[in-house]
Amino acid sequence: MTENRPQSHTEDTCSQNIQRLLKHAYAPETPDADFATRVANSLQAAALERAAMVKTSRPANTEHRAARHQHASASNDWQTTMLRVGSIAALFIVAIGMFYGLRPATDTFYRDGDLVWIDGRAYTPAETKGPDGFVPAPADRINETTADVMRLVSTRGLTPRQLADPPTLQKAAVGDTISTSDTTRRRVTLPDGSVLYVNINSEAKIVGNRHVSVDRGEVFVEVNPVGELDPESGQESRQRFVLTTPNQEIVALGTKFAVDVRQQATRVQVTQGKVAISPVA
Repeated sequence: MTENRPQSHTEDTCSQNIQRLLKHAYAPETPDADFATRVANSLQAAALERAAMVKTSRPANTEHRAARHQHASASNDWQTTMLRVGSIAALFIVAIGMFYGLRPATDTFYRDGDLVWIDGRAYTPAETKGPDGFVPAPADRINETTADVMRLVSTRGLTPRQLADPPTLQKAAVGDTISTSDTTRRRVTLPDGSVLYVNINSEAKIVGNRHVSVDRGEVFVEVNPVGELDPESGQESRQRFVLTTPNQEIVALGTKFAVDVRQQATRVQVTQGKVAISPVA
């Protein structure tokens, strides 16, 4: 008997289920050619307009920074002069401070300027925002983004495409045991083409091509409707799919159902089709 244990990494079973459902549910439709052309042209025009607006705003930003630099130089000369005056006034301030030194300070004073020191390092304010409220991105990044948009619209356009096939499910063989922990789930294909989803803290054994035994936990089965020819009547009938638990036997022909095996009872929930339930002899 071969035993299949969960892989070391947690399988993203939920994402695989979503991909599989989308694959079956989504049918791509071809949009009107004129509509697709108009939208593609609008996207290209918007990208080019945005790039042009940023480029034209950069000289103004450069001039603004140069003006700020000249203003800072003038401010430094003025501060040097005021420093000399301040040295003389310092004695007067100290005298007043001795008088008011014992009084608690209640006000905080801030000095406005273009340069602010934080943790011993100069802090330079961000560039002035553009008219649309956004800080202009670097020119090379704008060109790169514009090229990406143009290339995307021109090469791929708005042509709908079929979704890629979901990852292939692991195939289980007769005699395999599927066990999960409290952090893992498994989804496998049975020998007959049916799909078995094993929830956390569960264990199921593949007894036959269309026979599964669940000892504990919860499983969900998507039964593959397989037909067989009756030699007497010459008519085709569906083969039974059997799922057994410690106290119940569930028989299905072609349906989808969930089974939750607990200590004293088995709960069955049918989502599609019909099943027959009988106690285990």
